[in-house]
Amino acid sequence: MPTDTDNDPAPIDPAFFENRVLIEVLSWDWALHVGMAPASMPPERRFQGGLLYTRGLEISGRVVAPGVRRGQAVRVWITPVAPDLDFGPKGLREVGQCRPGRETSGTSFEVSLLLPCDALSGAITCLSTVWKYLHLWTTDGPPDHAAISDFAFSSAIPETLLT
Repeated sequence: MPTDTDNDPAPIDPAFFENRVLIEVLSWDWALHVGMAPASMPPERRFQGGLLYTRGLEISGRVVAPGVRRGQAVRVWITPVAPDLDFGPKGLREVGQCRPGRETSGTSFEVSLLLPCDALSGAITCLSTVWKYLHLWTTDGPPDHAAISDFAFSSAIPETLLT
């Protein structure tokens, strides 16, 4: 997977961010919601027969790159997934989605990501100590409406991206 955390002072070619988005993490929360499942929710997705139970990491961020989107507000929701969820040719072919933001959210776009449950405690620890940036690689479409093929976190980025 590509990385871009070296401190090379040379300007970064704008094409470097084709199908990529770099987000600065401004704040995060470990969210929990429990309520009665709506009738439209399939029974197999309900918890204990009738509950809607969700937990995940909610991140508020701001786009750093590409430059044409710099400063846009982003909401990221990271859902822990069980080991039995299949990825690949017979399963999911993406680790997340970008969608336009809802008018009421005050964001330009919203991101949903899937994270293996085993990585959750490490992710929470790193978000609270060192991670400052979220890197997204998209597979198609504009950054505000695309499938995400890869994502990564880092504590630093090249200084040239901040100017």
